[in-house]
Amino acid sequence: MSLVGTTERLLEAALAVAQRRGLALVGIELRLGARATSTPKRLRDAFVREVHRRRLSPIALTIEVDPRQPGTVDVVGVALGEAQGPACAPESPR
Repeated sequence: MSLVGTTERLLEAALAVAQRRGLALVGIELRLGARATSTPKRLRDAFVREVHRRRLSPIALTIEVDPRQPGTVDVVGVALGEAQGPACAPESPR
């Protein structure tokens, strides 16, 4: 799957959780596993573009790199509530 497709899929999953609970998505935590084909910077850039394209409220993004995990990119957490703070603020990978 392309980086754009991956970003869309991850964002859709997080937005679905927020919608089911009737809350706004204000943050998402992703994990890059051993089979990830992207870097944290490329993934963050694609995420920022997708949030902007959809005209969504600001969504914070945390990216954890864990080569011990066998997967590619996984959603490991979402923050729900009222939107506030900087959109997709740059953070260092853990």
